[in-house]
Amino acid sequence: MLPDIHRKVMYAKYVLEKAITMQTDSNEMSYSISLLLIHDAAELLMLTVLDHLRITPAKKRDFLDFWTEIKPPDYATPPDKIPLYTLNRLRVALKHSGAIPNSHEVKNLTPRVKGFFENVLKMYCDTEYSDVSLLDLVSNAEVRALLVSARTKFAEGDKAQAMTDLKIALHKLENPSDQYLPLIDAPARPNVPGDFELRKYLTDLYAFLDQCADDWHRSCQIRRIHESWTRRSVEHDRPTICVALERYLRSRHGRAV
Repeated sequence: MLPDIHRKVMYAKYVLEKAITMQTDSNEMSYSISLLLIHDAAELLMLTVLDHLRITPAKKRDFLDFWTEIKPPDYATPPDKIPLYTLNRLRVALKHSGAIPNSHEVKNLTPRVKGFFENVLKMYCDTEYSDVSLLDLVSNAEVRALLVSARTKFAEGDKAQAMTDLKIALHKLENPSDQYLPLIDAPARPNVPGDFELRKYLTDLYAFLDQCADDWHRSCQIRRIHESWTRRSVEHDRPTICVALERYLRSRHGRAV
């Protein structure tokens, strides 16, 4: 899969997940907006899959043309047409007729659209839905690996180590080692015969630059010391992190996790 296509797949999944989270507000407006976002996410995925398969869509295409654009014998017929038909019907009714969708219908339709994502990605892109992550957009490979590790450890129940990896990753984002400026040296002490004023000016300039170089070296050393102690401080703060995390989860779910 080409990088730009992979990025579009990530955006489609992000829009879908955003739509799902909006349903937690449990009101008509939230479900209506969620419906529109789900439709947009599905259409973005369809166009991305067509691009991946090198199929040129018509300039004027309908939402359900996806099932005629991908067809045998070149490819298997796309799945889940019925739930996507229902999605399109609800969206058209809302957008063009002002018909507010039934919240239960939108809620029950959502996992079926997610199933469409899973099936289509596996059939045509050889990609698992669960493997698509916005973490892939993080350009720093070391930070990205730490974030992936934190997510995995948190899912496995190792919350303390997950928070450790997360804090180190955030520290590396704020203090990228590959962007440190090199150490600088002051110029050689000037030796100008004759003109006293020029000699004094250059001597004072040298003293200033020499002091700047010393201050810069000291600053770099402090930053290196701070970075070397980051992991130790995180390890020391583990109990505090875990307590804060438990309180947060308890406040969200009403129970200990």
